[in-house]
Amino acid sequence: MPEYIGSTNNEVVLSAKKLGDAFNRFEIEVDGSINVGNGATVPSVTAYEPVQVGTNTNIGLNTHTAITSGTSNSALGVGAQQNITEAANNSGFGTSAQLSLTTGISNSAVGLNAQLALTTGSSNVALGVNTQFAPNGVSANALTTAVQGVSIGNESGFGSTAQDADITTIGFRALATGAGATSLGSGAHAAFTQSVALGMSAVSTAASQVHMGARHMEIVEMTAPAAGATNSARIFAEDNGAGKTRLMVRFATGAVQQLAIEP
Repeated sequence: MPEYIGSTNNEVVLSAKKLGDAFNRFEIEVDGSINVGNGATVPSVTAYEPVQVGTNTNIGLNTHTAITSGTSNSALGVGAQQNITEAANNSGFGTSAQLSLTTGISNSAVGLNAQLALTTGSSNVALGVNTQFAPNGVSANALTTAVQGVSIGNESGFGSTAQDADITTIGFRALATGAGATSLGSGAHAAFTQSVALGMSAVSTAASQVHMGARHMEIVEMTAPAAGATNSARIFAEDNGAGKTRLMVRFATGAVQQLAIEP
């Protein structure tokens, strides 16, 4: 059992021992830190307690150390949101999550180093280790000022240094280059503006393209769809009335054209 020895210089001194052991002395200092008697000092327990300042909440060492007028920010983890100043509505959970964030708004980061280099970007979401910080292991491609990017998966994010808006990357090291680019799959890379890369290791080769890699597409027979909007066409498969599957296209005018038929 701990034994109270006394107090001097605003310190509380206790000692404790186990059966067969010598006494171990420790002191609770005025700043709340604990001196264990062997020259080591344990940080104050208050360093790990939730801290509420206005509408901001932080838990962990070196969190919210620079905050000034920021509001509704939440930080959990060593160094999370360490440099935040006037930002608002951000959530950073994980060691060094959003560490460099200063004035960005409405960003969410979960994971070690997630959005670590983000500074003034807004409305971004990162989930995973090094997500939007070191995509594919390259920290030079970190998200810093871009907006409305969503990345889910370790080391997913930008495929270049360009701060393109509205990217979406889902999968381990999934990458996007160009505004509006979307990749889905481990190692997939939507490498052009508004292109889509679907499937593991798929890489788009042109803007506004859907690239699936070496994969096929399968559709089944259906009732002919209604016509689409102006300047559009709808491709579908249907029965020709005699048990044969045929591939069709319906144009915006309502006109239907057969593209191919089962032999």
